[in-house]
Amino acid sequence: MMPKAEAVKEEEDFIEGIAEGLKDFAAGRYTVFKDDDELEAHLMSL
Repeated sequence: MMPKAEAVKEEEDFIEGIAEGLKDFAAGRYTVFKDDDELEAHLMSL
């Protein structure tokens, strides 16, 4: 088990990440991949 303060912090980070992702999507900052292999190659290059 983790302390409550740490759990709350992780939840806030998760929610903040979702909000940032939605802002990026709304601004048109996203990539569409043809298939799983293309996505995998992109992620492996980071």
